[in-house]
Amino acid sequence: LAPVVEMVVPEDPGPKWYNSDCQVAKRQRRKAERQYRVTLKKSVCRDKLWDSLRKKRDEAKAATKVITAARNAYYQKKLEEAGDDMQKSYRIMNGLLGKERNPSVLPEHSDQTELCQRFMDFFKEKIHKIYQEIEKSRKNSEDVPDPMEENTPPEFSSFAPVTSEELVKIIRSMNYKICDLDPVPSTLVGTCIHELIPIITTIVNGSLVNGVFPSVLKKAVIRPVYKGKGLDSNSVGSYRPISNLSFISKIIEKCVSIQLTEHLETHQLFASVQSAYRKKHSCETATLKIFNDLLVMTDKKSKAVLL
Repeated sequence: LAPVVEMVVPEDPGPKWYNSDCQVAKRQRRKAERQYRVTLKKSVCRDKLWDSLRKKRDEAKAATKVITAARNAYYQKKLEEAGDDMQKSYRIMNGLLGKERNPSVLPEHSDQTELCQRFMDFFKEKIHKIYQEIEKSRKNSEDVPDPMEENTPPEFSSFAPVTSEELVKIIRSMNYKICDLDPVPSTLVGTCIHELIPIITTIVNGSLVNGVFPSVLKKAVIRPVYKGKGLDSNSVGSYRPISNLSFISKIIEKCVSIQLTEHLETHQLFASVQSAYRKKHSCETATLKIFNDLLVMTDKKSKAVLL
């Protein structure tokens, strides 16, 4: 005889929206379905048969409504909690629609160090080409007259230091994403914010006042993510670099972004049709602008081409 082996089978908790009401409703639905099938096999009066079948069918539908209502209420609450965070909203919708992330694949390799070097060389070359394009574009625009030359806004020459109270609000509004470079988890920083805020304020204001971003905070953990869509998984060009920065560097970046955005909005330096990196603007507003322009041109009996 084979030896006795004890195993612990973990219980399947099921979907997060599946509660006790759903369990009761599902049990009642199965009971109604069984009785429905048994009733079909009985040779009884036709009128009584259809009345009984209709009753069991209605019981099954009522149970289904309870389960559907619980599921809808769960996802509605999750979307309301996500608010204006489009990343969370898309993650919820992708899970609801059954869309999974691209699989975690890497090119075929025999040595991890050699693979990391291949990715690093490719990403560095890609960034170098972007810098060259920016420099070429800058040189080509030197001869173009500045449209704001006659109405030059005040110069933004330095960043203002932030108070501890302002920094607490900024940190609490951020996502506590974890990075391998963080000495302590970002969630712990949020929990012990009042004990850590003096040193964080000193680091942030030292960077803002001196106009220097600490070199140690410029480091990032780069993870190549497969683009998918039938691309060759063995080609490094089929991957995009995802940078995971330390939490303190994100705090400094957020402070800089707030002050710079305030200056641009105060002096109306944003392009009127710019939707990126602006409050209350997104891909939806950009699409709406294009759609509205098409409708306007159509109303004017003009021809419109969308490229």
